[in-house]
Formats: sequence, structure tokens, C-alpha cells
Amino acid sequence: MCLNCGCGEPETRHKDTDITADDVRKASAGTPLDQTVQNIRTTLDKMGQSQGGQRDSSMGQSNPGSQPGS
Repeated sequence: MCLNCGCGEPETRHKDTDITADDVRKASAGTPLDQTVQNIRTTLDKMGQSQGGQRDSSMGQSNPGSQPGS
């Protein structure tokens, strides 16, 4: 999916600001992809905690009950 909108299309960029799976692969250059993904998850968790558990509306919306990586 453009990873931030939740459309389910990992390689589709609807807007210039969308993050795609290809962006993550490029950012992972020199680091194993699974480590890059874990680093992103850890950082996003910290971002959520720093906002009192509230996600910024610019970060998109997640489905209720969904777990990261599911």
C-alpha cells in the first residue's frame, strides 16, 4: 500500500508524499530489510508514545484492532 494511507497497494504512490515499499527498500540499502522495518516500527512506536499515545492526524489512520505488520 502506499504504506501511509492503508489502501493495500504497496507499490502505488497516490500522492508525492506517500511512502511505498520501494521507498523502504531504498532506505534499507546496506542494512537487511527486516532490520530496517524493525527500526521503522520502533521509531513509530516512540513517536506515538511521545504524543501520549495519540497518533498525529497527519500520520493517517489505522484500523481499530489492527497490529503492526499484520
